[in-house]
Amino acid sequence: MSDAAAAFDHLSRHWVWLLAGASWRGGIVLAFAWAVTLLPLRWPARVQCWLWRVGYLSLFVTLCWTIPIDLPLDRRPVAPPTDVPPPTLAGLPDVSARQAVVVRSVVHDAPAISLHTPSPPSLAPPRKVILHPPLEEILFLAWTIMGLIQAVRLLRASLATKKLRRSGNPIANAQLQALASELAERLGIKQPPLLLASETPNGPLLLGLRQPAILLPFALLGSCDEKQIRLLLAHELAHLRRRDLLWNWLPAIGGMFFGFHPLVWIARRQWRAAQEMACDEAAIAATDAPPADYGRMLLYVASRSTPCLPALVGVGAAGSRRNLQRRLSAMKHFPQWSRRRLTVTGMVITTFTLLSIAPWRVVAQQPSAPSSVTPSPSAMAGRSPATAPSAATTAPTAAESMGHIIANTVSLTAPIDGTIQEIKFDDGQSVDKGQLLVQFNDQRQKALLAEAEVKLRGAASKLRLFEEAVNDVSKADLEDAKAAVETGQAELAVRQSDLAACRVLAPFAGRMGIANASPGQTLRQGDSIATLVETGSPKVEFQLPEFLLGKVHRGQSVRVWLPSSRDHPMGEGTIYYIAPQVNSNSGTFTVRANLTGDAEQLVPGRACRVAVEASNAENGTTAPPSRWAP
Repeated sequence: MSDAAAAFDHLSRHWVWLLAGASWRGGIVLAFAWAVTLLPLRWPARVQCWLWRVGYLSLFVTLCWTIPIDLPLDRRPVAPPTDVPPPTLAGLPDVSARQAVVVRSVVHDAPAISLHTPSPPSLAPPRKVILHPPLEEILFLAWTIMGLIQAVRLLRASLATKKLRRSGNPIANAQLQALASELAERLGIKQPPLLLASETPNGPLLLGLRQPAILLPFALLGSCDEKQIRLLLAHELAHLRRRDLLWNWLPAIGGMFFGFHPLVWIARRQWRAAQEMACDEAAIAATDAPPADYGRMLLYVASRSTPCLPALVGVGAAGSRRNLQRRLSAMKHFPQWSRRRLTVTGMVITTFTLLSIAPWRVVAQQPSAPSSVTPSPSAMAGRSPATAPSAATTAPTAAESMGHIIANTVSLTAPIDGTIQEIKFDDGQSVDKGQLLVQFNDQRQKALLAEAEVKLRGAASKLRLFEEAVNDVSKADLEDAKAAVETGQAELAVRQSDLAACRVLAPFAGRMGIANASPGQTLRQGDSIATLVETGSPKVEFQLPEFLLGKVHRGQSVRVWLPSSRDHPMGEGTIYYIAPQVNSNSGTFTVRANLTGDAEQLVPGRACRVAVEASNAENGTTAPPSRWAP
């Protein structure tokens, strides 16, 4: 699989599961909002609008909120440590010559690796292998196509809105302008929008986010009386006061990301109905008009207008004919809630939403630290050697994990451009700190050093003569002689440094790797020569789960064994490093410890089992015993 295909596979799987989680958690909030609006209780239209706004916001919050919150509710006991060795290829079931064992990493989400067994001769024809694309990639492609279709629809609607606005002519009627200013002041709008008249049957409409304008068809202006025009303008100004054009971006973008979700489509229709009812209530309150007159105006406008544009680019008084009957019924009684009731309702909705969208994760409860009871000497004396517990099995542990041995490793490179004269180590040889490893040809450097020494002696001799005959030498000549000596000293230091660079010394005691060069070979500066691995201070690196962060401390003791059994201890040591952050993918943090033990066993790169002792060397506390192994 190519890098591009692997990246696409990873992206599709990651994004599909993100969308699935957001659809599930955000869908709970949308279902709650829908259920609430279906109750016999009369909810104010503005409260219903906020319910749907919170529902759509929860979809996007859950899409971004991926860090889980642990709930220690699982009371199942932690499995005791076992000495069962990890599975190997030899322990796998037998497979035929043409089959492959596929190993996939779950934690790091790596691509599958096929380990094929040798193919013995066979007369049977090879079977044809058909590769089917994963379901996640198919869903990702379908989601992408659906999102592009929604984006194109919104773009076309936006272009149609701009064209519609350009077709409108500013209304110069002073009486109409004064009426719009009066209603804007009543609704708390500082700057009334521009009034436009158009021959299009679409309208009335509120258009534009940055420069809002109300578009009125010529047909309505000529057939409606002043009272109906007043109610029309009040409704459109209510949309402006509530910033409905800005809020309508939520269902528009939600349709692009979650257009496959049935609750998203239901929420969009319910949102529009609640939005129109809220504007109806605000318009009636601003104009002090009877609901019956306002209802007749809606019926008259609906009979003379065509369906409006998408709510993202324009909102109007007529709205959908499907919601018109519902709006007329709601005008009979607008529920009036007190501020206290609205506050309590808002707190309940917020609490339910946070509990629904939070990525909870149930984890095992941490058992309390066991009491350590020291047996009396008489009791210990009565035990036989066979039954007496060993130190390796009785020491309490805070956690166990799989790790690997590490050590300081340095790649020795050519310090200069030159030819290797002699290599003074063998592959795998142990060397001491400061030992000469590689000698480059240094004849040129020695010659330049000798030349620098001669120049310095000449400059120093000339300076002594000038100082002895100070009365016969000008001050400028004396200063030049001193400068020549200083220049000679600097050049000598440079030549000495160049000569020292021809020798590669061991920076620490360790064991050499395989040499990548040979005597007589010409290297450029930075070319690799060999690798040196430190053998005097082995370390172990391992991972622990995030719930143990804060319970493991520097100075805490660790013990290491072979992965297959506790009967073969490799060494022990103390923790010196705890990572300051947690890996968000695996939910673990890195720990390192210095080790002492059998140098032949503590080979860098070797896997081992690590046990962290419960007693803390720094503060004397005891961490709760637990076990975790990847």
